[in-house]
Amino acid sequence: MCSPVLYDIGLEAAIGELASQTQEKFGIECRMIEGGQTRQIDEDLKGLLFKCTHELLKNVIKHARAEHIVVRMSYQDNIVFIAVDDDGFGFDARILANDSNKSTGVGLFGMRERLRMVGGEVDVRSDLCVGTSITISCPVQKK
Repeated sequence: MCSPVLYDIGLEAAIGELASQTQEKFGIECRMIEGGQTRQIDEDLKGLLFKCTHELLKNVIKHARAEHIVVRMSYQDNIVFIAVDDDGFGFDARILANDSNKSTGVGLFGMRERLRMVGGEVDVRSDLCVGTSITISCPVQKK
């Protein structure tokens, strides 16, 4: 599931490749924006962040009916942030706010749990008919 680029070149390149593949395969404009000075990321965390980003992009393709996707990757101190923004249908994010609600957004629930185990978080912002922005963040090194 992980790209060889992830371990050969790095997380930024692998996510950039994922954005390009998403655009080519599904015909949805998908671009990546990088910000902040790159940090050395723990190898296991690279895989987790790549898989989470892949899952977020799959969710946009499957549910959002978006025309544009922007993947933003940045660093602040020793935290890496990856946001996937789309201009799709959006949804009521309050439905996902309750951690016990596993029947809705199972992928996001699992992502949230995996990121919590490494000190990370998932922030979901969405409005009906406006789009969705989901940001994942975690320390660049395991706790």
